[in-house]
Amino acid sequence: MKWKLSRGKFRPQLLKLAESNSASQVEKLTLEGFKAVDSKKGSPLENIKLGIGHLTEMRGIGPATASAILTAGSPDKVAFMADEATYAILDTTTLKYSLSEYMCFMNAVRDTVIKLRKDDAQFDWTPHKVELTLWTYRLGLNMDFRFGLKNCVQQDLPIRSQNKSVTDETESEHTSESVYLSTQSGRKRKKTK
Repeated sequence: MKWKLSRGKFRPQLLKLAESNSASQVEKLTLEGFKAVDSKKGSPLENIKLGIGHLTEMRGIGPATASAILTAGSPDKVAFMADEATYAILDTTTLKYSLSEYMCFMNAVRDTVIKLRKDDAQFDWTPHKVELTLWTYRLGLNMDFRFGLKNCVQQDLPIRSQNKSVTDETESEHTSESVYLSTQSGRKRKKTK
């Protein structure tokens, strides 16, 4: 829980609420959540929704925190509702942290996984890998890379140039930006400067 609170919107009361759950309740509901996600009954999205539902029965655990827990155990099926990834894939500037919003996020992530697996069958795309890529992309938009480049030059460190990697190995075709753009296909894109 402390890890989750260190990311995204800070809500100090959530830690106290989460700590008020008994150990047996945490164990029982977490196990039920993982069983639901791994169930063969229902669709994968229905199972994820059930898993989130079990975990959110605990005090202080909302859909975003529940998704973090489920992602830790099932990264091949579930993505963490990180603010940055959600902003990127849902193309929004506000979050509700609701179950319905998480399910929209998860549906978009799964669609992206399917598309990326078709584009590159050799790379094992998972919901968690897409979420991490979107998170990285969104953070990168706010970074000033001039400082990092200056530090590399001053220290005589190798730097990336002309889209070639430092190690001369072939780079993956899937940069953070290309994954982000694949999530936006079919949508009206906002013009950016």
